[in-house]
Amino acid sequence: MAVLARRPEALSRVSLRSGFVLTYGALGLLAVLAASALLVIASLLHRNALHLTQATVREEIARDVELDLLMHKEIADLTAAGARTADLEDTQEKGIHEHFADAHRVAGSQKELSELEADVDSYFAVSRELERQGLPVGEVVAQGAGALEPALRKAGELRAAAQADVAHTRGDTRRIDHWVNGVALGLGAAVVLSILAFVVASRAFLVRPVRALGSTIHHFGSGDLSVRADERAPRELREVAQTFNQMASTIARQRDNELTSLACVAHDLNGPINVLGMLTEPRSVEQAVGSQDGLRRRLAMVHRQTERIQRIVRDLFDAVRAETGGLTLELRDHDLREVAQSSVELYEDVSKLHQLRLSTPPAPVLARCDPGRVEQALQNIIANAIKYSPQGGPVTVRVAIERSEAVLSVSDEGIGLGEDQRERIFDAFQRFGPPGTTGAGLGLSLVKRIVQAHGGVVEVDSVKGAGSTFRMRLPLAPPGSPA
Repeated sequence: MAVLARRPEALSRVSLRSGFVLTYGALGLLAVLAASALLVIASLLHRNALHLTQATVREEIARDVELDLLMHKEIADLTAAGARTADLEDTQEKGIHEHFADAHRVAGSQKELSELEADVDSYFAVSRELERQGLPVGEVVAQGAGALEPALRKAGELRAAAQADVAHTRGDTRRIDHWVNGVALGLGAAVVLSILAFVVASRAFLVRPVRALGSTIHHFGSGDLSVRADERAPRELREVAQTFNQMASTIARQRDNELTSLACVAHDLNGPINVLGMLTEPRSVEQAVGSQDGLRRRLAMVHRQTERIQRIVRDLFDAVRAETGGLTLELRDHDLREVAQSSVELYEDVSKLHQLRLSTPPAPVLARCDPGRVEQALQNIIANAIKYSPQGGPVTVRVAIERSEAVLSVSDEGIGLGEDQRERIFDAFQRFGPPGTTGAGLGLSLVKRIVQAHGGVVEVDSVKGAGSTFRMRLPLAPPGSPA
């Protein structure tokens, strides 16, 4: 159980790359060991084969020389008996020397062969010396027999030693053969075990995690946004699982935000629709018809509620167009002071707790823009500044030129934003207000899309609890444009 408990932790520390490196390293090591074993075996077999050949040649030469010497002795005895065998003796001696020549050619200068050859040469030298002294043939044969005995004894010893060497070499060869079989079986078993280990490890560390990840992705794609990938996997798969989980959490959070935003849109629409319903209720209309002022006020309220609904619907349409790349612009050179002025006038009577201030330079600030879209973006920022400053206070709108760019900025002294909020404030369906704050979370996302469509950028400086400043940086009109 302890091993099973530790397995997920060990699995998380494993890297597929290191696993494959270890596997290939083990197989490579086995290949090197097999090649080295084959080289050693080939060397041993070659050495034994050469040694066996030399021993066999020594045995054959010793036997042939021994037989030739015995034959030479028999011929010498026949000569002593009066037979004419001089040619046979010469032929026999020549054959013995040819045997020695063959032995040296095959077996090399072996000490035993050289000693035997020396004894045989000594025997023939003694025989020739006795013959030159003119001794009778029988005396030559009798005295030469003493010199022949060491050669015969040496030939017998050499033959026996060669036979023993042959037997020993054959035994070594059989032992090498058994060793080769053992090494082959061992290497074969090691290869099989390595392959089995690789298969088992691949199943545990690769196949199962990949299948689990694939199953998780399949369930997520089928609509189950709550599933998450198991991150207890090898490093590479763990990184994929972590990335998937982050993406899944973002999508799930985005979906929750969208649903919440839709609920907020429904709530925002429900308010003016309810007001319109009350204003257009027949009994209430009959009462208002009797008074011109009452009717005028009622129509004005209907108009305001209708504009509110239109603004909400327009933002929704524009947000969809911006997300799908369908946002259209009608560009022309326009003074941003006019955009700021009309936006401030629209909101200056919205809240008695807020004081809207406008700061503009004396000279026109011409930008190549769609004035209606820029005004829409600026109004969204002003509306947010008022909404997220529940305690009231100044809301300052500035128009300026900075770093060869036209800048529209809105500053407030509201609740401000934290660092993590600043990073996501321009994403669609993001709302960071206090509980009960209404809105679909599309306003600042639409602002960003509008500004980017103009080739500009939108920035925010904010401190939690100390207010925020939003800036829209837009390209200036080309030099020479009419003011």
